[in-house]
Amino acid sequence: DAKVLVGPTKERLDIKVAMSNSFGFGGHNSSILFAPYK
Repeated sequence: DAKVLVGPTKERLDIKVAMSNSFGFGGHNSSILFAPYK
């Protein structure tokens, strides 16, 4: 559990997945999702 700043106040959110995007020249784009192994 993490406190995340959403607007003017912090809220506790149940974040299950994180995503990272990478954009490169010539259409070399990638995305990766991170989630706990079940």
